Amino acid sequence: VSAYVSPSPVPYGSHPTLYAKATPGASCTAQVVYSTGRAPVSFDGSAKKVGSSGVVGWSWHMESKGTGGTATASCSLHGQTKTATTSFTIG
Repeated sequence: VSAYVSPSPVPYGSHPTLYAKATPGASCTAQVVYSTGRAPVSFDGSAKKVGSSGVVGWSWHMESKGTGGTATASCSLHGQTKTATTSFTIG
């Protein structure tokens, strides 16, 4: 499992997306936390099933006054869960 946020850096007021790359068929959830310790109100990291492309994504509205944050994706398949974390900057 790997994760990344696009665009990078993330402009204030934009709608970035957290992408997770995982094995097709896996179920993935996600979380975003800003450097301020808060999570985006508009972020819904509920479970998504990975399709044939091997990629799933979650978008949100960037409104933090922080300098950046971390994004985490956890994917489960056949009873095994793998997690990937990536950092991003706001600017």
